[in-house]
Amino acid sequence: MEKTKDYHRGYIAAVSDIMEERFDIDLALYLFAIDEADKDGNLPSCDYQEGYRDALLSIKRYGKPVYTSNNVTYVGFQCT
Repeated sequence: MEKTKDYHRGYIAAVSDIMEERFDIDLALYLFAIDEADKDGNLPSCDYQEGYRDALLSIKRYGKPVYTSNNVTYVGFQCT
């Protein structure tokens, strides 16, 4: 699956939010589990939300953001 620009924006937003310690990862993941991504065209987009969720899952599992694009994996990157 090719990731969209909105997916990348969501991923980066989550990494930034976590680095600034804005919320609890466990609570955020719980909320994603009970309220699936918006597929009705409202903002933020479904792709954005999926990117955001994937970043949270990565940080929860590895302690750092781990992102794979094509054949390259980025570990512990920081958004600037």
